[in-house]
Amino acid sequence: MKKLRDEVIQKMLDTFKHFIHRHIFDDIIDTKLNITPWINLYGIEETEYELGYSLWAFEVVWMFWMRSVFQEDAAEH
Repeated sequence: MKKLRDEVIQKMLDTFKHFIHRHIFDDIIDTKLNITPWINLYGIEETEYELGYSLWAFEVVWMFWMRSVFQEDAAEH
């Protein structure tokens, strides 16, 4: 069941990647998923567990991407 979940999340991330700025998304993936330590949304270093492919991981990646987009938009205006 966990393998199937990981595959579904991977497909969600891959699909999302095709609609956005890829270099930003790749950087987020590289710094958040399947590594320890990683920095959470509050800027705290997480060392207790690895952020694997899960719905929580998708939410973290989505939120970091949203923060990067809105910061860029605000700076342009």
